[in-house]
Amino acid sequence: MHRYVVHLVVACALGFCQAEPDESPTTDEHTRCICKPTVLAQVTKQNEHLTSSSEEINQLKQSIQSKDSYIQELNDQISSANEELKKLLDPRPHDCADVQRYGFHYSGIYTIYPPTAEQGIEVFCDLNTDSGGWLVFQRRQDGSENFERTWDEYKFGFGKLAKEFWLGNDNLHELTGLRQYELRVDLTDYLGQRYYAKYDTFAVDNENNKYTLHVGEYEGDAGDALTHHNNAPFSTIDQDNDQSRSGNCAELYGGGGWWWVHCYDSNLNGLYSNRHLYETVVWYQLRKNHEPMRHVEMKIRPKRFKN
Repeated sequence: MHRYVVHLVVACALGFCQAEPDESPTTDEHTRCICKPTVLAQVTKQNEHLTSSSEEINQLKQSIQSKDSYIQELNDQISSANEELKKLLDPRPHDCADVQRYGFHYSGIYTIYPPTAEQGIEVFCDLNTDSGGWLVFQRRQDGSENFERTWDEYKFGFGKLAKEFWLGNDNLHELTGLRQYELRVDLTDYLGQRYYAKYDTFAVDNENNKYTLHVGEYEGDAGDALTHHNNAPFSTIDQDNDQSRSGNCAELYGGGGWWWVHCYDSNLNGLYSNRHLYETVVWYQLRKNHEPMRHVEMKIRPKRFKN
């Protein structure tokens, strides 16, 4: 339409040739170029109409953009409402991060309800360290619990949550299959010095895959003594899955179940003792020796956790 009007205006500017009715169109001297007032009026009217249409189109575009923004806001509100609805339909916490989000701020024993555990699981939640949200699955502190255990005992867990314990490999698999988790290991030596190691991912396979360990990138001040065990299957005194040619690492180094390779950089389920022995509770990369640890906790929480 724009092109038509422009051509029409140009034609009038150059002289739009039209023969008068009483003159012969075949004779040049009887032909003259005119641009009738009605044609100019039509051109002007079309230009005004186009200008008006262009303004209407711009207004419509702005209206559409405004509505798109409003629709996005509605979608965000719907997503938020869906999350709230999920909590209303199943308000039970799935892990210690949920416990903290629901308003609890004291570390201690809580019951959580992963999707596969209708009856719930009692766990110890650390809601203070490093902004909280941590689910503790292992603790060594006084030697009150024997960690020389069988495959099935490590499978189902043992010990007392307020003291020393292992939460259970089945539980670890179920929890780390629920969402992406990070791992924190807190260590205290016999001089009272504290250290930590964090890994940005942590997962444990199912029993068919021997509870194989998966850890990500390390950070901390304790040294990286777990990457060596990445992708290693779990082994116990009665099920040897390690790569050692010297024998069962669990039997050789304190009897504890662990993700042995050949054999270890860390042995946090080893013999509890203050003596410098190969089979004790060791995080080798701390000082590149077999200095035992007095207190150890292993704990997980969802990645990108925000309190």
